[in-house]
Amino acid sequence: MEKLKQASYPAVTIEQMQEIDRTAMEEHGISGQTLMENAGTAVVESIKRLPFPVKNVVLLVGKGNNGGDGLVVARKLIKAGKSVTLLTSCDTRKFSGLSKIMWEKLTGLSHEVYCLNNEGKIKDFPLSDSSFDLVVDALFGIGLKGEVRSLEKKLIELIQQMKVPIIAVDCPSGLNCDTGIPLGIAVRADKTITFGAPKIGFFRYPAPDYTGDLQVANIGFPDSIIEKAKSSYFYLNKKEMGGLLPVRKRVFHKGDAGKVVIIGGARSMVGAVVLAARAAYRSGAGLVYLLVPDKIADIVASQVIEPIVIGLRSTPEGTISQLAVETIVSYIEKSDAVLIGPGMGRNKELVEILKKILKKDEKGSSQKTDPPFILDADAIYNLKNSGINLKEKDMRIAFTPHTGELANFLGKTVQYLSAHRIEACFDFTRNTDKLLVLKGIASLICEEDTIFINPTGNPGLATGGSGDVLAGIFAALLGQDLNLLEAACLAVFIHGYAGDMAAKNMSVYSVRARDIVEYLPPTFRALRHSI
Repeated sequence: MEKLKQASYPAVTIEQMQEIDRTAMEEHGISGQTLMENAGTAVVESIKRLPFPVKNVVLLVGKGNNGGDGLVVARKLIKAGKSVTLLTSCDTRKFSGLSKIMWEKLTGLSHEVYCLNNEGKIKDFPLSDSSFDLVVDALFGIGLKGEVRSLEKKLIELIQQMKVPIIAVDCPSGLNCDTGIPLGIAVRADKTITFGAPKIGFFRYPAPDYTGDLQVANIGFPDSIIEKAKSSYFYLNKKEMGGLLPVRKRVFHKGDAGKVVIIGGARSMVGAVVLAARAAYRSGAGLVYLLVPDKIADIVASQVIEPIVIGLRSTPEGTISQLAVETIVSYIEKSDAVLIGPGMGRNKELVEILKKILKKDEKGSSQKTDPPFILDADAIYNLKNSGINLKEKDMRIAFTPHTGELANFLGKTVQYLSAHRIEACFDFTRNTDKLLVLKGIASLICEEDTIFINPTGNPGLATGGSGDVLAGIFAALLGQDLNLLEAACLAVFIHGYAGDMAAKNMSVYSVRARDIVEYLPPTFRALRHSI
């Protein structure tokens, strides 16, 4: 875990970020003006990389330091030949401190300014002008307290009406960066460029709907200061995830790449195990055994070529029968990773199968040879009814539920879990001592008292079978000598990255689970080249 922590950005609270600012300036001699200039530069560089031309920019600027960042952006854009229009929430004579310095640096540069310091003047702004390409939001920083006031509320409503992309500077104005909840109203940004470290509130619902794509910019804070924040939350990054990829020697055979067992499938749900198996092979598994009810074995075998399909005794309903337990155990014993659950169905016989599979290896026993297990989908539902006390199991087990599945397991409502994702993760690990992957935008990987936050993925992943693909990736990596936490973090990152590639080329509306599988090869290549 320490290796992963060191390789990730800590996610911090407002108070921790303010302490990072103070320490950088007072103890390391980094001036606030330098940090502000670096922040503005980071935003401008991000604007240059946008996939559409930007000529006319509107900047919403407040009187505080966030507004100062925005004024730096304005100056640099003007010098780059862009047309800039400033919307300020105060008379420009009221800029003070660093913001005043940045305002004075705009002297002599061509730009338009609208000081909308009362509601009556808002109508003066040419809202109907369709020539604007981008809005940059630098109204409020992370330290906003209390609800957004009437005038600033009007300004936020104004830029939302413009129907052009919005980039938020450090955080979307009006969003509480600890809770993730708007303070009455908040800017809905398409992209947020945050400085130094991501803020923990960005990963609490409904914040992802306000932050949009998140970029963390290094603006000159020494790493040692950020590390001292002693965060329990860490934000994964591409370069370090690439460094986790298993290294293959020149002399290598399929046994070295791991033997994965996937147990699942039912007469009405054939596709789940097929997707998981395809994803496992695309993620480097050497051998994949697909253990499915014999009633669907031929159908499954017709959909996949590489896996070894094993037909198990089945129930009249077409699910795996508990009479197949001995066969299942025999394959588990020769595997390197086991995935249970994709499309397996829900009934009492499946509950009994889980009880018998997980019966071994009670705490204090000498038998420690079981492979790691991933419990997904219906396996999680069936386990809840098994009476098994997971704390009594020394077996390496990871759970990969979506919000609804975890809500059911914990006996909570989906609404509660959506609003308390982080608390629910800690609740789960505290009561089970097992690793949890909670799927969703900004998927969370939780072990013990630490959460790792995934930056990849998009709404296109909200499609049937996407979770089965993730489970297959996870199982394959787990079979290649990665520990449970490393494999979980890397699998979630890869799954989201492949989904991002698919969405970029196909749109978020068109991505299917099988497309995510097809984009795994370029994803692995991109991660390998990032090292």
